[in-house]
Amino acid sequence: GMYARIRALREDHDMTQTQIARILNMSQTGYSKYETGENDIPTAILLQLSRYYEVSVDYLLGETNAVYHDMAQRLGLSDSIMQILYSICDNGTSCLLQDICRNSGLSKQTVNSALRKMEAEELVYLKPAGAKSKRVCLTEKGECLSRQTAGKVLKIENEILSCWAKEDVQKYLELTEAFLTALREKAKEL
Repeated sequence: GMYARIRALREDHDMTQTQIARILNMSQTGYSKYETGENDIPTAILLQLSRYYEVSVDYLLGETNAVYHDMAQRLGLSDSIMQILYSICDNGTSCLLQDICRNSGLSKQTVNSALRKMEAEELVYLKPAGAKSKRVCLTEKGECLSRQTAGKVLKIENEILSCWAKEDVQKYLELTEAFLTALREKAKEL
């Protein structure tokens, strides 16, 4: 988990708790409680640690994808159907097919395969949106399922972010965007 990660990073950098505590402008005892999980780690501290160790906050929090996978399973959906519903729900009741592929990170083949299944279950229908594009629209049944699944996930995310200080949310979004931009550029080198 997160607590083990920050300890492992500290040890990998041959640092003591006291040295990291100084960098964070806090006591060794206070920092120690983060590593043991006795105290929750504030967002501002996570941001400082991610900058210091040059890792993403996502890495520190760890396994974000695993959490979303677990939520999809708890809600009785495959990951790809959950991601499609999430993309549509985040956009209202319909979304361009190309936006679903881009926002979900799923391949066109995976999205199309999942959409065929969703069409067969009468959850979505496709309609033309310009010369080459298609819009994926939720049926009434799809809207109901979306509210009970992806809608709940979006609500959870929004509840969490609403508890954070505005500047922490802004910094989180800025760092996430910077990380993704850099990652996209590096991915081109593969």
